[in-house]
Amino acid sequence: MANEQNAVPERDERRERMTRVRVGLTGLAVVLVLVFIATAVVTWISRNAVETPESRRANVQAAAETEGDEPLADLGLAPGATNDNAQANGAAGAVKN
Repeated sequence: MANEQNAVPERDERRERMTRVRVGLTGLAVVLVLVFIATAVVTWISRNAVETPESRRANVQAAAETEGDEPLADLGLAPGATNDNAQANGAAGAVKN
């Protein structure tokens, strides 16, 4: 009789664990489907984007103008010194010496 009473809670615990596994796997599947759909939409949009020669030239010119000597500063990872700042630092250094 004691075995029968212990068997019922074990069955309930096992059923609850299996339900949690099913819910987790279903959630994972939903997230994967959403990622695949988003990737497909972004890819479709980028393939159908029309780029004219004028817009391409404008993009190249804008990139050339913003390109500097400090690639980390261009990426925003490190502070960059502009010409004015570099001159001010040089002048300040000359005064300190």
